[in-house]
Amino acid sequence: MSLTTAINTAPRTGSGSMLKRLRTAAGPGTGRGRAGRGPLAALALLAAVVGSVAPALGQSLDRQVERLLSDPKLGAAKTGVVIMDASDGTVLASRRADDSFIPASNMKLITSGAALLVLGPDFTFKTQLVHVPGDGTPGSQRVIFRGSGDPTLGDPGLLDKAGATAESVLQKWVGALKKAGVTPGAELIIDDRVFDREFVHPSWPTEQLNRWYCSEVSGTNFHANLLRVYANPQAEGRPPALKVEPKAPWVDIRNKARSIARGNQTAWAARDADNSITLHGDVRWANDPVEVSLT
Repeated sequence: MSLTTAINTAPRTGSGSMLKRLRTAAGPGTGRGRAGRGPLAALALLAAVVGSVAPALGQSLDRQVERLLSDPKLGAAKTGVVIMDASDGTVLASRRADDSFIPASNMKLITSGAALLVLGPDFTFKTQLVHVPGDGTPGSQRVIFRGSGDPTLGDPGLLDKAGATAESVLQKWVGALKKAGVTPGAELIIDDRVFDREFVHPSWPTEQLNRWYCSEVSGTNFHANLLRVYANPQAEGRPPALKVEPKAPWVDIRNKARSIARGNQTAWAARDADNSITLHGDVRWANDPVEVSLT
């Protein structure tokens, strides 16, 4: 018998973290699956539920689920469970199966599947740099940067793996524009109309909108729509030296961090509505950038 199991968990209110949703598919009695990081031991719980199916043929699976979900380690978490026979859809056990839970990071499974279904596996995002020569008079040239919603354009994680930087990507674009005959003074137009104007979902927690995982979503994304702030410690007690990537001289950065010789690295950044950034905390080493989303 093939089983499909879903467990939805929500942490205690006031924890400041987004709700977690965990899903796994398992063969008979395997209980194998993967789960994201979270405050709950949901993976062990899931394995216990699925792994107990075979020896429990004569028992009530619902009672076993109820017993496992009564574990005090779950605390005040809200938990929903559905266990189905994948071959015929029979519900073998359920608890709060119809309650709504915010899926958090596991929403990627649904959106990725939908994208594959609608766009196909060979779909490629295309970001265009279009040169409009104009009539030869100064300022009549145009460069149109037309996005297609590509979420990976200049992505910092991908650039790290390739040994590249945001600046190197921009320099390639500059070289291509020069070869196309673009001269200084051309008008730059950003075309992001492929998406709507709702850059931030209204349900996102406002106190976390400066975090990398709450970056705005646009038809023209670059560098995951965030700024990396690198802090290099100086003499103990002094403010660290700062640099940012990509270069953004128009962003006001206030440095309230301090350099330390021992202790924990606790650097963090706050962002105001005007994109001004304040760096706080202690900086012991220079390897870890602080990532801040921009509006």
